Amino acid sequence: MKKLKTLFIAGATMASSAFMAQPISDVSVIPVAITINTTMRLNVVSGGNVEFVVNTISQYTNGIENPSVGTNDRIHDTRFTVASSRDFDVLMFAEDACFVGTDIAASGSVNTLDLNNVGYRLHEQGSYAEGTNWDLIPSAAEPIVALTNVNTTQIVSNIASSAGGTDDNDFTINWELATPDLLAVTGQDNLLQQSIAQDRYITNVYLVLVPAD
Repeated sequence: MKKLKTLFIAGATMASSAFMAQPISDVSVIPVAITINTTMRLNVVSGGNVEFVVNTISQYTNGIENPSVGTNDRIHDTRFTVASSRDFDVLMFAEDACFVGTDIAASGSVNTLDLNNVGYRLHEQGSYAEGTNWDLIPSAAEPIVALTNVNTTQIVSNIASSAGGTDDNDFTINWELATPDLLAVTGQDNLLQQSIAQDRYITNVYLVLVPAD
């Protein structure tokens, strides 16, 4: 009897050792996802409607200059800001191939005026810098540029890290009409030499915010 008891204890000890040797394993899976929603907003702060009025012979011959070049919030300025979570470019172009008169003659004909009578310069007043975050076209050091209807025309071109808020990306377009600086670039005649019919000439100009390539 004592021998059987000894064997039973020995057997129990072996079984316990075999159980303890088995690894215990359990697996849980935690899915991790990141959703990125792009935010890109362009806002015209002021100057959403720009109008040149030509009344004098001096304006016909010398055009209408922009005395506020390098500043903003003047009569012939458009100020806009960009808030973007991505690096970006800004395009600007006219809707039409020319300015279109609003007066329609009895014959049904419509007066037109060349787009390149209007030009613009560009500057920034945000915390980001030209030559570091983006290029301005034209830059403050470059000549005035004529308005076109080419829908790929860039006025802000990303260099690096242009993504940011409205305090970073704050721009002003300084518009001019048929000034000597503009005529020197385009080769266009002044307004007097063009012998333009009396009318109110209009077109829409688009500012388009796009992700940088």
